[in-house]
Amino acid sequence: MLDLEHSIAISNTKCLITKEDNIWLWHRRVAHIHMDHLKKLSRKKLVIGLPKLKFSKDKLCDACQKGKQVKASFKSKNQISTSRPLQLIYMDLFGNSRTMSLGGNYYGLVIVDDYSRFTWVMFLANKSEAFNAFKKFATLVQNEKNTNITSIRSDHGGELQNVLFQNICEEHGINHNFSAPRTPQSKETPYEIYNGRKYNISYFRVFGCKCFVLNNGKEKLGKFDAKADEAIFENDYVRGKVDNTLFVKKFKNDTMYVQIYVDDIIFGSTNVSLCKEFAKTMQGVFEMSMMGELTFLLGLQIKQMSDGIFITQSKYCNELLKKFGMEGCKEAATPISNTCNLDLDEKGIAVDNSKYKGIIGSLLYLTASRPDIMFSVCLCARFHSNPKESHMKSVKRILKYLKGITNVGLWYPKGVSLSLIGYSDSDYAGCKLDRKSISGTCHLLGSALVSWHSKKQACVALSTAEAEYIASGSCCAQIL
Repeated sequence: MLDLEHSIAISNTKCLITKEDNIWLWHRRVAHIHMDHLKKLSRKKLVIGLPKLKFSKDKLCDACQKGKQVKASFKSKNQISTSRPLQLIYMDLFGNSRTMSLGGNYYGLVIVDDYSRFTWVMFLANKSEAFNAFKKFATLVQNEKNTNITSIRSDHGGELQNVLFQNICEEHGINHNFSAPRTPQSKETPYEIYNGRKYNISYFRVFGCKCFVLNNGKEKLGKFDAKADEAIFENDYVRGKVDNTLFVKKFKNDTMYVQIYVDDIIFGSTNVSLCKEFAKTMQGVFEMSMMGELTFLLGLQIKQMSDGIFITQSKYCNELLKKFGMEGCKEAATPISNTCNLDLDEKGIAVDNSKYKGIIGSLLYLTASRPDIMFSVCLCARFHSNPKESHMKSVKRILKYLKGITNVGLWYPKGVSLSLIGYSDSDYAGCKLDRKSISGTCHLLGSALVSWHSKKQACVALSTAEAEYIASGSCCAQIL
C-alpha cells in the first residue's frame, strides 16, 4: 500500500537536496568563494556558464571552516605567578633585520622578567653571539639583585636550544623551559617593580619637537640666544662651505678668520688691528671677556712665539699613557715593526674588546697633531671588532713609541709662502686580508703640514702604477 502524499514529499525533498549540492559544487569550483559573491555572480549574470542558484544559509562548508579559521585570542594574564625578580625570565631573538644598525648589528636578544616585566635588549652582530651575551647578562643581573635566575622560557630557536646553553643552565641550576610550537602568544610576558622605584619619564619628548631652555632668572642665556651668527653676518663675514662654524672676511691684502665653538670664539688675522676691531665689535653686542692669546683648545696645547706657532698634545699623551697603565713602560724607537704583518689571527687569544677600542679611539684623537702614528693606528683599528693578543701587542708598541717622544707636535713658521703642495705614496697589496693597497697623503701650506691621511684603497690595484695613480687621485681630491 502506497501513500501518494508521502511519496511526493520525499520526491520534493530529493529535488531540494540536488539543488543544494549544485550550489556547493559551484562554491568549490570557484575556489571556495564567499556565498555572497557567488550569489552576486549568479544574479547579475557577470559570468557565462553559471546557472541560477538558490542559496541556503543553514549549511557551512567544512573546508572553509578549517582553512579560514583563526587562532583564538590569548587573554592577558592578570595574575603574576612569580614572587620575586629573576625567578622566571623570557628570552627571544629577533632578526635578521634588513638594515644594519650603526654598531654593525642585525639581531637583538630580548629578555623580559616575568615578575616586574622589566625588559633588556642586547644587540648582536650575528646569532652566535647570543650565548656570550646571556652569560654576561646573567652575571650582571644576579650580582645586581643578589639573587639567582631560577627558570628561563624561550622558543625552540637553535641559538638558545643547544649543548652550550644546556650546559650553562645545568651548571647554574637554571630550569630551561620551551614554549609550545607555533604559539608565539605564550612568549608574551617595568622598571618600578624591578628597581623598587618609579621611573622618571619627565624628560620624554617626541622626536622633532621644539626645545626650550629653562631659566631661573639667575643666569643669562647669552650663548643660547643665537646672536653670534647674526652679529658676524652683519659685519659681512662669509660662512665656510666645509666648516659651518668658520667665518672669513677679506680686507684687501689681509684676511680675518673667526671660529665659533659653543660659547667660545676664536679669531685671528694677518693684521693685528683687525683682531682688536673685531673684539671691540663683539663686546658691544655680547657680554664677554677677553681671555688673551689662545693656549689650549680641545686637548691641543698651542704655543705662540715670535717666529711661529707650535701645536702639541703632550699633556693628553701623558694622560693617555697613565690611563692605560703604560707610563712606566720601556720606550720603542718606531710605532710599528717593519716585520709586522697583522691579520685576523682567528686562533689567537681574545682580549678585552672595550679596552682595545678605548685605546684605538684615544690614539685616533692623538693623530690630530701626530701624523707619525697615523699609519700604525689605522692598521690596528681594522681589528677592533674582534681583537687578539697580537693586535693588542701592536697597539701597546704605539704607546711605547709615544712614551719616548710625548712633546712632538706641529710647527707653523711665520712669514712663509702660502703655496699649497701635496704629496702621495702607496704600497702594493699591503693588506693581507683582501690584497688592497694603502694610500698615504700629506699636504703642506708652504712648509707647514696642514692635512694628512693613511687609508686603504677602495679597490684592488692590478699593478704598482695603478696603486700610485689611485693615491695621487686621492691627494688631488683633498686639495680641491
